[in-house]
Amino acid sequence: MSKSIENLDLWQGMHGSDNTSAYVKQDAEAIFQYREPQDLRPWEAVSLEVYLPKQTTLELTFRIYPLSIGRPEYIPFTTAAAAVSGEGWTPVEISFAQFDHMKVAPAFWRMVSMVGLTVRIVAGDDSGEVRIRGLKLKKLGRISIGTLKLSQSAEPGSALCTI
Repeated sequence: MSKSIENLDLWQGMHGSDNTSAYVKQDAEAIFQYREPQDLRPWEAVSLEVYLPKQTTLELTFRIYPLSIGRPEYIPFTTAAAAVSGEGWTPVEISFAQFDHMKVAPAFWRMVSMVGLTVRIVAGDDSGEVRIRGLKLKKLGRISIGTLKLSQSAEPGSALCTI
């Protein structure tokens, strides 16, 4: 069995995994430890789905931990958080650009040893734990916008397009 972030059974601090979903206790960091440092530079985001009871808002916090070696640019971890509200299975995607040390040390993403996840229920059903599924690293899609006509001259005082 490969040691992959998608395998919820390999996370410390998650329980009740049925290979598709698992529970994370509130305010306790669940940790995924790589056997060897991983290069996350090919990836652009981390995504997952959380199950939210009606009228629930929670805060998800991801931490990325680099290999702890004597480097002058060493940063112990980088953090990104997202507020999530909704009902039922709700998709969440956090871009690596949202992490607080993304631009400080690009080499940071080349030697990642651990990934951490913390959930905190802000409002609503405070059962003490949150169900998650579909945790994975991913590339982001690109958006491209274009027009058939790039520009057109108009006479002074006239409009080419009205809305």
